[in-house]
Amino acid sequence: MATVPLFALCSSLILAADPSVKKFSTIKCSECKVPRGETWIVDMNVSTKHIVVEGALKWDVSKENLKLTTGYIYVKKDGLFEIGTYENPMKLKATINLVHGASHPQFGSAAIGADGGTIRIHGNPKKSWAELESTVKAGRSSLTLTQSIASLKWKVGDRIGIATTTKKTSTQHTITAINSTQTITVQPPLSSTHFGGHVDIGMSALYAIRAEVVNLERNIILTTNRDNFESTRLG
Repeated sequence: MATVPLFALCSSLILAADPSVKKFSTIKCSECKVPRGETWIVDMNVSTKHIVVEGALKWDVSKENLKLTTGYIYVKKDGLFEIGTYENPMKLKATINLVHGASHPQFGSAAIGADGGTIRIHGNPKKSWAELESTVKAGRSSLTLTQSIASLKWKVGDRIGIATTTKKTSTQHTITAINSTQTITVQPPLSSTHFGGHVDIGMSALYAIRAEVVNLERNIILTTNRDNFESTRLG
C-alpha cells in the first residue's frame, strides 16, 4: 500500500477546506470580480464579459487546452493574475481569447491590464530563436544551427520561421526530424538561399551574416476575435 507523508496529507486537507480558494467550475458569473482575500482557479473553459481581480486568479496548470474568453482582465492594486510560476510553469496548452465588447475605462476592450497588481505568465520553457551555423542553399531542407537542439528545447512538429538575408522573403517551415546535435530537417525545403557564417560580399571583405531561425510555437496563446487588423485597426 502506498503511503502519503503526513505533512502532504495535512496540506491537501487544509487546501480543500480553505473557503477562500474557489474553482471556476463552482462559480457562476458574467461580470466576474475576484474579491480581495480570495483565490479563484481557472479549472474549466470560461466565458465572461470581463474579470476584475482584487484577490488572485490562477490557472490550473494540470488541465490541458483550457480557454478563457472575456472582454478584459483588470488586475487591481495587490491583485494577482497567474498562469504558472517560474518553479512550476504552465507546460500544457492554454488560450486567453480577448473579445471586443466590454470596455475598461483605462485599458479599453480586448485587454489585460494591471494598476498596482501583478500579471505573471510562465509557459513551457524553450529558447525562441537561434541562428544558422552555415549557409543553406535554395532547395535544401537541412539546417545546422549555432546551438544544440536539446538546449533550445525544440522538437519535431514545431513551426519555425527563417529570416531572409537577401531581397527574398522570410519563410515558414515545420521541423520534421532532428538529425544530430545541431541539425534539423524542415519542410517545405527552402525556396531561397539563407546565409550563415562569413559571407564574401566583394572587395576582399568578409562579413558575418547569419539568418535568424525563430521558433513560432507557444503553448500559452493570447488571441482576439478580430482577424483583419488592416480594416478594423483593432488587434
